[in-house]
Amino acid sequence: MQIQNTFSAPSPQPEEFLQPQGFLSVAKNVGIKDETLDLTVIHSTVRARAAAMFTRSRFPGAPVIVGRRHIANGFAQALVINSKNANVGMGKQGIDNAIETCRIVGEELGVDPYDVLPFSTGVIGRALPMDKIRAGLRGIRSQLKLDNLKLAAEAIMTTDKYPKYFSCRVGPAVIAGIAKGAGMIEPNMATLLVYLMTDAELPRAAVRPMLRRVVDRTFNCTSIDTDTSTSDTVMLMANGLAGKVKLGQFEIAGSVRVSHQRNRPQRRGRDQTHYRGRQRRKNRNTSEARREMCCQLAAGEDRCLWLRPKLGPRYNGSRQKF
Repeated sequence: MQIQNTFSAPSPQPEEFLQPQGFLSVAKNVGIKDETLDLTVIHSTVRARAAAMFTRSRFPGAPVIVGRRHIANGFAQALVINSKNANVGMGKQGIDNAIETCRIVGEELGVDPYDVLPFSTGVIGRALPMDKIRAGLRGIRSQLKLDNLKLAAEAIMTTDKYPKYFSCRVGPAVIAGIAKGAGMIEPNMATLLVYLMTDAELPRAAVRPMLRRVVDRTFNCTSIDTDTSTSDTVMLMANGLAGKVKLGQFEIAGSVRVSHQRNRPQRRGRDQTHYRGRQRRKNRNTSEARREMCCQLAAGEDRCLWLRPKLGPRYNGSRQKF
């Protein structure tokens, strides 16, 4: 199946948004920047098998550093995500704040803090307003709701023009996803946060390799300006409440839906024309080697990685790793 990418007005979000069993969430405003939703917690009622792919940036944000440690055992039970502040460039303070956020969520939900992953997106170089986040996380257990992922999708937005969510059914199970970014042109990087939840029972050994293959076929073929952000993440949680599924069908369904979400245009009309003009001017000043690398990235060719040393340390590519 091919998904045609056009620059027409984006199609509306699906009227039906299926949500997997056992996933509760809460979305709220705690005043990080303005009065819009800026904090969400997604909780699985049972411990879920999990995997994540993170940015390859050599300057990752504190949530990425902490998240890599927490996901290393292949399990997760809760995600805590704030928008409007990326918790990047804050050194030890940023890492301490991410760890404290996980600890608070763990205490509130009665789960191991190491089964909680922190995520932040927004402005870099500013400390998280921890007093507001602490206050917002207190009592969240009683605020969790079923079928609340649409609001969670709104809470992770920054400059996105609309919330992004999708779902599909695979046998008895449901795959649901929310995302932000991957389509923004400013500020010159394809900032990407994606959270996939499913009630399918997946073998532990299959979760990570499957996510890697899906991301390589989809998000790793997306490049805005050959730069990568400090916080890019794709996360998958599978709690198994719906039972077993056919792994081949599950992987294909995930790839098609993720591709569709990735290809949803955000810029159109005069704004898109202005971007095309800027991109043409930029391309004329791009070296032949970099143009070749971008083409190979778009085609998903791994051999493009051999070109990186020739372009210097600034280029990190759009590919991600565990």
